[in-house]
Amino acid sequence: MAETNVVSFDEAARARDERISYISDEDLQAAQSFIDADECHVAIDRCTVIMKSKTSRYAVFKDLTATFPKQRRIAVLGHKGSGKTVMIDVMLKRRSVHTGRVVVNSRLSWAVSYSGFLDQKLTLRQNLLFVARVLHVDPTYLMGATCEICNFQQSQLHERVKSLPAIMKRRIGLMLFLIADFDCHIIDGPLRAAMFGKPNERLEAMLAAVTARDYIATVTDPRQIPGNCDLAYILYNGRLFQFEDVAKAIEMYLVLPVPENPNPFAGQDDKDDDSDDESVAVDVM
Repeated sequence: MAETNVVSFDEAARARDERISYISDEDLQAAQSFIDADECHVAIDRCTVIMKSKTSRYAVFKDLTATFPKQRRIAVLGHKGSGKTVMIDVMLKRRSVHTGRVVVNSRLSWAVSYSGFLDQKLTLRQNLLFVARVLHVDPTYLMGATCEICNFQQSQLHERVKSLPAIMKRRIGLMLFLIADFDCHIIDGPLRAAMFGKPNERLEAMLAAVTARDYIATVTDPRQIPGNCDLAYILYNGRLFQFEDVAKAIEMYLVLPVPENPNPFAGQDDKDDDSDDESVAVDVM
């Protein structure tokens, strides 16, 4: 499965600076390798994602095809507003596609910084009991790990989650993320220790464990790419393009002009299909 509709990187790069080293359209097309869907954590096959605004319908992606192979550590580079979060939502099947299919062959994680699965009205102890049953983990072990990692007293386990600081909830989410033992980690945005409280050796070790396994990381700034990344994609003009050479992907991304409208389909009425669609407009990353 490989991308067939390639945007003109040649023209985009020349529009930025004619002196830069760019990749030709022919070279870019040739670099899009064929990867069988069965060999991927997740594959997006000719998917169209329709969004609604108050006045129109438009496609975030039209006939998007991309594969995310196993045993790779993948970074997706995209400008703000290019649709990285929508793409992740499609992978995790949190958002339905209008046409096409999404093939998932592995246990994909939730986003590493996500803690929204914790019920705000229940106590932390009640949440941990529920999660322990889902993950088949000893509840006593889970509560002990929470106290040790998050510096809670036993009495604090009886507090409602909504009363906990956001940083502490994210740290609990990170701990549960690792205990869940996913096949592929989803890193939606830069991974910073400060997101989870005051950095220490234990927290650094936990974050290192996130990137030690296969992952799909979405970033806006190439400096946010984890150091062990070995496969890169550029999300540009509603398309995904694969680069085996991560350094080449960064070079190409840095010389591409930042689009005034990262989504080329935004504001265009989608008149091809008048059927009802349940998608709800959200801000894209």
